[in-house]
Amino acid sequence: MTFSTLLIFKGVFLLFVKVVSPVILTTFYTAKLGYRNKLVEPDIFKNASFDLLPPCATECHEINVCSCLSYNFKEKKCRLHEVCIPDIEDNTQQKDGWMFYLKRECPLEFENTNFNKTKPFFPGSSLTGSCKQGYKALSGKVIATCTANYQTHLSDICRLLLKDVALGKPAEQVSTFAMYGPEKAVDGIRSTTLIADEACTHTYLNETTWWRVDLLNEYYVTSVRMLNRGVDVDGQGQVWDVSDRLRNVTITIGVDKNDISTQCGFFAGPGTASELIPVDCPAFTRGRYVQISQVDSVLTLCEVDVFTVTL
Repeated sequence: MTFSTLLIFKGVFLLFVKVVSPVILTTFYTAKLGYRNKLVEPDIFKNASFDLLPPCATECHEINVCSCLSYNFKEKKCRLHEVCIPDIEDNTQQKDGWMFYLKRECPLEFENTNFNKTKPFFPGSSLTGSCKQGYKALSGKVIATCTANYQTHLSDICRLLLKDVALGKPAEQVSTFAMYGPEKAVDGIRSTTLIADEACTHTYLNETTWWRVDLLNEYYVTSVRMLNRGVDVDGQGQVWDVSDRLRNVTITIGVDKNDISTQCGFFAGPGTASELIPVDCPAFTRGRYVQISQVDSVLTLCEVDVFTVTL
């Protein structure tokens, strides 16, 4: 091969690199504004179903940032879009000679749950949601995961948060001093004066002292609140403050009256006058009966509130 022939080949090669090659690259793999072009066979688009789209649909499926693709039958090109323009809601839509195919996502429409969706919800991705007002997730949060078969799996659900379900329900206690019966802790009266208003329960001194309420239905119990006795003045003008009796209190939950042993919480105390004491139960604490117990003491409760969610 002569030297002049080599020069001719070199010139043709440089012309190909500078002129022809960019055209081919532009035709096949143009990277622009979050999408790229890819040449595909025109007869592959026989159905709008995602499973029957051409090879570029498989590529779109594998790229997490691809939210839809479009195909131009005239130019025989497919584009992968990070953000789908136009913003289509159905499976297909045509605009300016391009047929847009929306990539399938998992559903996120759940009653009583809000999800802050900032990106497409594709298989393998997860989102954290929050409960609407008046609802509660027992685990503290709701995580939605999109599965490979386009099903949405929730780690928890938002359940209706019920107010004090103990109000007016049947109550018992180990013993009753004078007229201070167990029902006074669930009568809705928020007074903390035992002597003047007869507003609280009062037991005798027992080795194991307990008070319990029957909620009449099973619930997930989220928390229990105890309203402690306040300062009293008797008929002779003597001031009584025995609020510190409320100490080392154990709260248990049970489905069966004969087995109220599921631990809700513990209050070490000592209590103070008219103190409202909240005790949170572990997640998924389930039961019908709520029992408050302490050892070697008189038990006095002015009101007991039980907060629950539906099963």
